Amino acid sequence: MSDDDDLKTHWDALTTGGPAFIKDSISQFTFKALPLSVCPYNASKCIPFPGVEFGELYGGYCSFKMGADVVAAMGTAAAEIFESTGLASFQDSSSETLGKWMGDFENSLPAFILVAFSSFIIGFIYLVLLRFLIKFCVWFAVLLVFLMLVVGGGLCWIRSKQCSGAGLLETGQQMAVAVAVTAQTTANNAVSGTEAVSEAMTGDGADYRGVQTRTKNGYQCEAWGEGNAASYNSTLYPSSGLTNNYCRNPYPTGSANVAATIWCFTTDTSVTWETCTPVGVITPECAAGYAVTNNEVRLVLEIVGYVLWVIAGIYFLLVCCLVDRIRLAIAVNQVAASFVKDTPRILIMPILQAIIGILWILIWALSASFLLSQVPEDYTPKADFREKNAVLHVSTFAVTPGGIRILRGSLGNCSLRDS
Repeated sequence: MSDDDDLKTHWDALTTGGPAFIKDSISQFTFKALPLSVCPYNASKCIPFPGVEFGELYGGYCSFKMGADVVAAMGTAAAEIFESTGLASFQDSSSETLGKWMGDFENSLPAFILVAFSSFIIGFIYLVLLRFLIKFCVWFAVLLVFLMLVVGGGLCWIRSKQCSGAGLLETGQQMAVAVAVTAQTTANNAVSGTEAVSEAMTGDGADYRGVQTRTKNGYQCEAWGEGNAASYNSTLYPSSGLTNNYCRNPYPTGSANVAATIWCFTTDTSVTWETCTPVGVITPECAAGYAVTNNEVRLVLEIVGYVLWVIAGIYFLLVCCLVDRIRLAIAVNQVAASFVKDTPRILIMPILQAIIGILWILIWALSASFLLSQVPEDYTPKADFREKNAVLHVSTFAVTPGGIRILRGSLGNCSLRDS
């Protein structure tokens, strides 16, 4: 180590009094300083990274390059990585697959051409029809975006309330029925001036005296004492409130066969009876747990649903505010459509442009193929591969018992001197 280095004292301590393995390691270090013409500083400040060589780049200019040992080590490491990860076999299989694809493409080339031509014609017809149906397409797109936001928010919200074992559509249907029944009951009470009946119930619903007339899936309830419910009447069950076709949970005192909640017989022949939920209860009660077991995920789904609904509301307000601009844009396109109608020859222009583009590509390909075919097979442009001799003179360097001796030399056209 050079005398000007700040760490020379510590270096000398290691080389003289350090462990044997440290001395062996130090004896293997050899560093070569850069020439003064490139690095006009003290020798200790001009040592490049190990494995980096210094050679002539062009016209007497010098540059760094990786040594042969480093390149070989990197190649070996890359090969080991390829073998350990199976990338080599992946490369072989990819090459084989690519070759098979190219063969299939050549065999199916006529079909590809036919499909491309058909796609062009269909796309052209679509663009023409779009001009004439622009009003319907624009308003349909506006409505579709609004529905996507509303339905997307609804699906997220329903998923957050879905019970274990129940389907997503089934849960959505039950919630929709609950919302519709609640809205209908509220509207009827408001119109008739009737005071809302309490929908409270406890436990299995034996004390429920609400006015729910539909099951959880929307089936209409059958009146008690009629049809399938003939054996259930106020005489046999005086304390169960069996009036009209309201959902109830009638059972004798001390009976072991008791429903878990309120229910009723239905007027649908395919469904004899089904359970109900009180009016105003939108989300189902999941006794067996939720389909999404993680509480945080359910909360996130619910919040995302609300956010999408808010965005849908903002989107609706923006559409209402920009309705005049939308109509103006539609009118402009309708004028363009009328121009196309009055000037049908303009429809030929896209077809001519496509044909000209295809012909241009074919002419270019034929010209390139012709030029390449004129090159002799044994032709080699030797003049383009001249070798430039760069003489590399490096002075010797040695390791002394007291440390590493750093020497300078000459490199190509770069002038070097001993330090």
